[in-house]
Amino acid sequence: MLVAGEMKLADDLRSALTAVFVASIGPVTSDELRQNGLPVDMEPSHPKMGFLVSEAASKAAASLQAKRSGS
Repeated sequence: MLVAGEMKLADDLRSALTAVFVASIGPVTSDELRQNGLPVDMEPSHPKMGFLVSEAASKAAASLQAKRSGS
């Protein structure tokens, strides 16, 4: 967000991220994303990379489909 802000692209980045699957590693990261106006589509059951990758892989397709269909 800092770089996007410096390039005057923060709003464009926020807009673009509404159309993709955004996974956060844990509560601290999720809070920071939300404070920057970014969506958080999922947070793993445990704040560990393995859980993030596994759970994101199983949830991303359905989440993207719902986002893109306006659900």
